[in-house]
Amino acid sequence: MHQHLHFGAGLNQLPDPWQNFGPAHDIRKRLRFESGSARAILAEHVIEHIPFLQALGFFRECHRVLEPGGVLRISFPDVARFLVSDAGRVELNAAAFCYGDALAARPDLDLPAAPQSKARAAIEQLLSGWGHQTAWTEASAAGALLVASFSQVQRREYGHGELAGIDGHHLDVGAELALLESTILEARK
Repeated sequence: MHQHLHFGAGLNQLPDPWQNFGPAHDIRKRLRFESGSARAILAEHVIEHIPFLQALGFFRECHRVLEPGGVLRISFPDVARFLVSDAGRVELNAAAFCYGDALAARPDLDLPAAPQSKARAAIEQLLSGWGHQTAWTEASAAGALLVASFSQVQRREYGHGELAGIDGHHLDVGAELALLESTILEARK
């Protein structure tokens, strides 16, 4: 009992009592854990890799597996972090240009040099690169968690919250990109 489950572990291998699961553990299927057997679950940059309805099913499975009062912490790239709405008009914000510059510094990506084009290419990469299948926002993820029967959803800052100190996306992409693109929510059963 009282398991701590980490999906999307990658380079972030958490110490005991955490159990780390990488891509070989398919979150689109029923989780192989007993109902009410986990105290905490971390799903770090994985929900964007599956279609929305399968992610909703994963949230329901997390709710089933968590003990009463247990916490699910999810992190994901959030396209809304790079948009501003003014008088009904939606545009890229300053963070989108910073994100473009940060992604352009990666040797594995070839982004345009012009700032506007670079920012647009960076957002396209966030939406559909690296095998991403679903574009999440804080609002859509929070809504899905509430639909999956979580009683409370709170936004957290990177490295902070009830499950503080377990975020590791920076190990894959660097601190600047992790902070720019990641939205983190904690949901309580």
